[in-house]
Amino acid sequence: MINDIFITERSSFFSGPEELRTFEVTGQLMRMGALQHLSVSDKKRVESLLDEGSTEEAIAYIETLFTKYMWIVIAFAEWCLHCSAVCREHISADLERNLTRKAHALWHKDSTPLAQDEQSAAVLKELFSLFTPEYMTPETVAGYVKDFQEQNPHGVAFTLVKKAQKEKVTCVDSIKNKNTLNAKACFHRLFVDMRTRHDAFAQYTSAYAAVVHQKYGQEKVELLLEKSFSGCSFYDGLFGLATSVAPDQLAAFYAEHLRTHFSGEDRDGKCEVVEDEKSYRLVFNTCGSGGAMRQRMCSIDAQKKYQLPKASPVTWGRENEVPFYCSHCAKNELKYIDMIGYPVAVTEFDPDPHKPCGWTIYKNPHDIPESYFTRLGLKKDPSKFKKSY
Repeated sequence: MINDIFITERSSFFSGPEELRTFEVTGQLMRMGALQHLSVSDKKRVESLLDEGSTEEAIAYIETLFTKYMWIVIAFAEWCLHCSAVCREHISADLERNLTRKAHALWHKDSTPLAQDEQSAAVLKELFSLFTPEYMTPETVAGYVKDFQEQNPHGVAFTLVKKAQKEKVTCVDSIKNKNTLNAKACFHRLFVDMRTRHDAFAQYTSAYAAVVHQKYGQEKVELLLEKSFSGCSFYDGLFGLATSVAPDQLAAFYAEHLRTHFSGEDRDGKCEVVEDEKSYRLVFNTCGSGGAMRQRMCSIDAQKKYQLPKASPVTWGRENEVPFYCSHCAKNELKYIDMIGYPVAVTEFDPDPHKPCGWTIYKNPHDIPESYFTRLGLKKDPSKFKKSY
């Protein structure tokens, strides 16, 4: 029998013209409005505001997006730092330095496709010179944790985005001076800069997992990915928020999150939200992190090098199909089930890297199909469902 506490009306949350509104749960500005407006990418939205001469609104969007890009880059960098920390503590303290150096060498090689033009090549060169094995110390990790917890944009973590910050200031000044062409050029450079940093750090987590897999096998890779991700400053807050808001709020928050991952066509920051009577489907084609990474691995052999070979809960029971990086989505589902009895965001994973992935948020968890539990090696048990908002 369906528990009445889970029954929700069709949402009016996604309504009205698009604008930046304060998301009451986090207190931060976020894109909100009718779904047809939100289907426009972040980049195209800013460009249209610049073309319209909407000075104040364009500045507000650029300031808001830059802050989100900055913190997601810093969050990824912290995840990378935790890889070496987990290796020291849980895999091999004696071999950590050697494994970290190998991970960096593989990272440099795997990041080559990111250097698509002179600007992105320069960004990569800067990251490689700063983010070295010697940089990855317990002290650096502590600095990143402190910066993230205090939301300090001027601490040790800020060094990763200093140049992008200067580009943002130039962009805003150009808007104020009514120099639309220069503003659009500056915003494009800012966007490419932050996307390159985002992609490079996502790639690093995969490179480190590949090095550990080659030496120790799948069990240690799963340990590495779980503990490095769960050790990050954002982890508890992210899961606390996701299990305390209504489904429509969660869909809006996650859509914003996925746009900040530079998802969508042309990697412009797009996530389509499709609402029906039972759910919100978040469709991202391409997923800006795992999906983009898979597409950069052109050959099947290259993709297999970064896939978990054995079926397990974090591969949704699949063999040789789920990349190291993408397995954290399955792990997130397991975490949600452990916390509240069901996955608040069901991953629609497709082994074909050229097909879209997605997350589905069910308005009533009783409507989540049994198969989404069994693929994780679990049984659907409605008696364990807890109200999540």
